[in-house]
Amino acid sequence: MNKTNIEWCDFTWNPYTGCRNTCGFCYARKLAEGRLKGRFGYENGFEPTFHPDRLQEPYKIKKPSKIFTVSMGDLFGDWMLPRKEDRGLSWIKLVLQVVDDNPHHTFQFLTKYPQNLRKLLDYQRPNMWVGTTVTTWIDFWRIRCLKKYTTGIKFVSFEPLHGDMQELDLTDIDWVIIGAETGRRPEKITPEPDWIEDILCATNRCDIPVFMKNNLKPYWNGVWRQEFPYDGTTT
Repeated sequence: MNKTNIEWCDFTWNPYTGCRNTCGFCYARKLAEGRLKGRFGYENGFEPTFHPDRLQEPYKIKKPSKIFTVSMGDLFGDWMLPRKEDRGLSWIKLVLQVVDDNPHHTFQFLTKYPQNLRKLLDYQRPNMWVGTTVTTWIDFWRIRCLKKYTTGIKFVSFEPLHGDMQELDLTDIDWVIIGAETGRRPEKITPEPDWIEDILCATNRCDIPVFMKNNLKPYWNGVWRQEFPYDGTTT
């Protein structure tokens, strides 16, 4: 469990790490296969790995906190679903047991695989916020899946923002995060103000709180917003 520089949470918690996507902009893979490899549980690089010794960490935090769960991986990826070996499902169940046992915390989950939530029967907890990542309009299908298969707080993270968001429908979404790509890769895409405006217009139509990450400041001169959804406990 780590105090974090991620502005929209208090802690990151990684009882599981790894992802089999190969996104060129992924900061987590670069860390796990770069300077962290061989240290802090990244002996396997970014291959999916469970860390049972980390399961007790949220119990030690007494103050109600926002905990970004699995910031260094994707807990709901295709490789985690039950097949002949249901190791991945067992890992998910162990993480959710910690969520159950710590109702004073808010656990924030982010996935590129919201379609898999329908296969995880009874996964939703009252103190879970579940979000999906959208980088361009091609990912809009993820928003539709999130709305269909999630019953609690639903959020969309537009980070890294890589294209225009015209005809964006955010009906029934509770929260939006917007952020720019970080790092120095040669193909790095920087957001256009019009792309940000597309998202803000969609949130305004639905009265959705918006959290603009600080890395967006070089690309936006309009009204700055860092808001959270109201879930009955959050102020």
